[in-house]
Amino acid sequence: MKIHNSIEDFTGTNNTVVTTGTFDGLHPGHLKIIDSLKQNALDLNLESVVLTFHPHPRIALFPDDNNIKLLMTIDEKVEHFRKLGIDHLIIHPFTKEFSRTSFVHYIRDLLVSKMNMSHLIVGHDHQFGKNREGTIQNIKELEELYGFKTSVVSALQVQEINVSSTKIRNALFEGEVYRAAKLLGYKYSLRGKVVHGDKKGRELGYPTANIIVEDSFKLIPHEGVYVVKIKIANVWFGGMMNVGGKPTFNKRGTGLEVHIFSFAGDIYNQVIDVKFIKRIRSIRKFESLQDLKRQLEQDKILSLNIL
Repeated sequence: MKIHNSIEDFTGTNNTVVTTGTFDGLHPGHLKIIDSLKQNALDLNLESVVLTFHPHPRIALFPDDNNIKLLMTIDEKVEHFRKLGIDHLIIHPFTKEFSRTSFVHYIRDLLVSKMNMSHLIVGHDHQFGKNREGTIQNIKELEELYGFKTSVVSALQVQEINVSSTKIRNALFEGEVYRAAKLLGYKYSLRGKVVHGDKKGRELGYPTANIIVEDSFKLIPHEGVYVVKIKIANVWFGGMMNVGGKPTFNKRGTGLEVHIFSFAGDIYNQVIDVKFIKRIRSIRKFESLQDLKRQLEQDKILSLNIL
């Protein structure tokens, strides 16, 4: 897969089949579109091209909105695309100026003229261009004029629910990581750097790795205690994770602390991956440290059984 940092940097010379979108989460609905892209590329002897954007359009248009949260960082998205077997990934900078591009200019001057598009793959609800004025009907009206064909991919359903990035985000906001995994097609994860904490877990016999996620737009699931898996130097371990504050110690916030089972190495300043399996309880304040320790013992037994 070749990566291009803008449409202007695209250097493909053959005719292409193109799909475009933000693809946050790369869930099965997205993969249905990518499968159609690859199949059309194979059948028509074209090069497959995915056009996506960074930052996410909502972040570019509403930079002061701290409520915008995403399922994937740009690095995670690139990692996922590398596994999908496409020829080209274009990551175009999304700006307010770019958002004003008319749908005709978008099709004619960018997709057809610059990217050599002869076939376009879109989802059933795709809209594009200034104020999202470009609809599938608009696209169809431009086919003959600019010499390309369009394929429309229908929505994918999981348990009779149309899959969407919004529905997955809502599940995670509610702490329903198991439901989110069903919709995503894989377990939700995050990546962070291990930093020094206050060592309270160690005093209780449950040392934790405190994690900082550098991308402020990465979605953190609802506060609670989770069963998780942790990848350290390409080796997976089981564990349990506290997302949120520590009310027993009168500490609020959205901290991330993970206790890793059967592990005692020094991983300060290392970057680790955490995969969410299940939320097992909410966070609450305990009357004593002994009560907290007893709860952690129960949490560990339950987590090991789930794992």
